[in-house]
Amino acid sequence: MNRPLDPGNMRLIVEVAESPEAALMAVLQARGDEFDIETAGSLFGTLASIVTDLETEILPPVKALATPLADYICARLAMRTNNYSDAFDHLNRLIKTVGKTPPEISAMRAQLNMQSGGSLVSTISDLRSALKARPDHLFYARYDKFITRLLNADWVPRRNVKLAILGSSTLSFLAQAVRFIGFREGLAVEVYTSNFGAWRQDVLNKLSGLHEFNPDVVVVLPNALELALTPCVKQREVTVLLDEMLAIRQQLAEGLAAHIIQFGIEMPTSGAWGGLEDQLPDGRRRMVSRINDGLSADLPGSMSYIDPLRVRMFADQITDFEQWCRAKLYPCQEATPGFAELIISHVRAVCGLSAKALVVDLDNTLWGGVIGEDGLSGILLGPPNPTGEAYLALQRYIRDLGQKGILLAVCSKNNLADAELAFAEHDAMVLKKEDFLAFSSNWQDKATNIASIAEELNIGADAIVFLDDSPVERAWVRNQLPEVHVLENDATPAGMLKALDESLLFESVGLTSEDQTRHVSYRANAAIREAGSEYQTMDDFLASLSMRCDHGPVDSLRLARVAQLVNKTNQFNLTGRRYNESQILKAIDSGQWWWHWFSLVDRFGDHGLIGVIAARCEDDTWNLDNWLMSCRVLGRRMENFMARTLFIAARESGATELTATFVPSDQNEMVSGLLPRMGFIEAGTTGDHLHYRQHPGYALVETGGPILDIQAMDAA
Repeated sequence: MNRPLDPGNMRLIVEVAESPEAALMAVLQARGDEFDIETAGSLFGTLASIVTDLETEILPPVKALATPLADYICARLAMRTNNYSDAFDHLNRLIKTVGKTPPEISAMRAQLNMQSGGSLVSTISDLRSALKARPDHLFYARYDKFITRLLNADWVPRRNVKLAILGSSTLSFLAQAVRFIGFREGLAVEVYTSNFGAWRQDVLNKLSGLHEFNPDVVVVLPNALELALTPCVKQREVTVLLDEMLAIRQQLAEGLAAHIIQFGIEMPTSGAWGGLEDQLPDGRRRMVSRINDGLSADLPGSMSYIDPLRVRMFADQITDFEQWCRAKLYPCQEATPGFAELIISHVRAVCGLSAKALVVDLDNTLWGGVIGEDGLSGILLGPPNPTGEAYLALQRYIRDLGQKGILLAVCSKNNLADAELAFAEHDAMVLKKEDFLAFSSNWQDKATNIASIAEELNIGADAIVFLDDSPVERAWVRNQLPEVHVLENDATPAGMLKALDESLLFESVGLTSEDQTRHVSYRANAAIREAGSEYQTMDDFLASLSMRCDHGPVDSLRLARVAQLVNKTNQFNLTGRRYNESQILKAIDSGQWWWHWFSLVDRFGDHGLIGVIAARCEDDTWNLDNWLMSCRVLGRRMENFMARTLFIAARESGATELTATFVPSDQNEMVSGLLPRMGFIEAGTTGDHLHYRQHPGYALVETGGPILDIQAMDAA
């Protein structure tokens, strides 16, 4: 393959050729069907600087060539003359010839769509496709104005997020990347950056711009260059420095109701003392490790930690000494997209938008070969075959995701008996059939099967990640179910593991016991569906479950799980209001809120904390701020129990009225009739907000143990 064409080389070719046209034709013919965006961009840029009238002098001969480079040049020229039809034709032909869509081409198509008056949806889709390919930092600079226009357009984000980045460096490039990658994920991210060297003052001064901004998420970004640590650092100096960093962070946590993302300090890799630093008890790298250990230890649920080493997944370097000296840039420009990827992955987790399920293929995905053709002994899995060992590593990674609380499912084109054979009888299998909550092995198309899996697990398609070695299957699922996260990969086990790891789709900011036992609830639901057919009535069936419901005021023990449920629950969510741990604690401490948790145990297992109700208590009126419940326990009448508890608490407090609001969204349709079912009556509307009221004398009483019915009760 030819190397990308350097602009200087192109200029030289033009200068020695008979004419620019001749030079261009020579380059185009030499490149043939090869295409790289660097050559294309440099070629067009050089021509534009040399040729006065490109459309007249260059277009006719180039148009006669049907090569990707020629199509690129023709598309650029057509965009300059507002010939939108020709521009689309050339871009589409380029994509068809190349077989993939480079980020620059997706961005060009997005620009073309906006220029031609196309739909905002199509424009956003094309630009997100470009950003999903994770282009380098130069892309963000080139398309800054265009992306900013889209950010200011009338699009509906999944979530609005106010994010502050604090650090003693120039942060404008990082802020830009964070906004753009947030846009890719459907997040409207408003960014505040501290003034250079003044972030500590921002934290301490309650009247500062930071406090006025009132962020939802704060990124704390220290760097080793600012600290100027000497090769041999005294431990007492490190202790003082760490204590200062922890103290300022604590002030930040107490002053703002925000989730804090703490970056560690980048490990120094060079220095005048060389390897001697690693031998000394007070060596700089040992001291940096000690600081990072202190910054990451015993973090509450309202904080998370990112090691700079993780940025190496996306960037070859983090610090550029020249950029630091010239403009106090940290991270360097080349590393800003990687930092932004990690920041947004944590923001997504804070917002409860991380993926919940992984759906995997079997043949040539979990093992090498085709089980139905190669047989049990013919598939590659485990030693001594190196490829088999790589598949084993991939299985271990997937198993670990399951242990973290990610739901696992199989979607394979296979005979069911063949698919089950590997799990039952292959000695090297790390994953077992019982690790998967849904097991689809048939000859239906995979998009249909994945849609069925989503329904079975009661999750949205946007919560699913799909891993498959086949580009055909990936393309089909992406076309039919665009909400599903389809992982591109090179069809090798190492490549698939890398795709999973670098996707950052399963990022989390905490781990609760409910996360680790989530599979218990889903298996119980499957057993319940199977057992339900044995009973004549729903009451008989529910009575057989031996349900035990518990509840209580939210406390420190359950705070992390409550905050997680508040931010991750989308379907059974009355208002969509979100609160982090700090905000919940402040509300509880105010004495003007009723925050209550609910849990469920039945004969199939302990489902843990599965519901939350928050109500504001104002004089003799309680206002139901939000009502959330895990979809894992739908159909058990838990909502009846929760309502009963709320009504009794309001009545006993002396409240004479309950008010509530339903805020509809794309995801919470299931609770549209919840309030009327619980006895609330309509009390007007404000825009799309539906208001209700209820006298707390109406309560729920138990009939048949935990099987609950709504009945009128006399007010106390």
